[in-house]
Amino acid sequence: SGSAMGAYSYLSAEELKSVMSFTQSLPVAKARRAGWKVSTGDAALGEKTFARVCMGCHGENGKGNTAPAIGSSAFLDAATDEFIQATIVRGRTGTSMQHFGSASVVFGQIGPQDVLDVTAYLRSLTTQLAHNTNGGSTQ
Repeated sequence: SGSAMGAYSYLSAEELKSVMSFTQSLPVAKARRAGWKVSTGDAALGEKTFARVCMGCHGENGKGNTAPAIGSSAFLDAATDEFIQATIVRGRTGTSMQHFGSASVVFGQIGPQDVLDVTAYLRSLTTQLAHNTNGGSTQ
């Protein structure tokens, strides 16, 4: 539960070994993300993209609405930048989180820099949360 990976409890130990053996025999494919470069995002631009694309479901400052509170310290402490970025690009199967890595009928595509910018914006919320928790002091 909570995973896109199916349960294979119906397979015997020998059948699982066979599946694992076959999977390990497959050739390694190089991962490729056209147009993606290691870079950092701009939190101010990310805030604008978040307001346009994400806020309807994730709420103002990511506090949650019809979708999880991705601006919470619990989420931001647990999620890596790569997880956030992959989720934006690929969506989350079995949830209402759509993919934004390619255009769909309902949602438009956002580009690689937009994804980095939204990630930077979400990370900037951590500083805001710390500031608010410490009564205005970040120490």
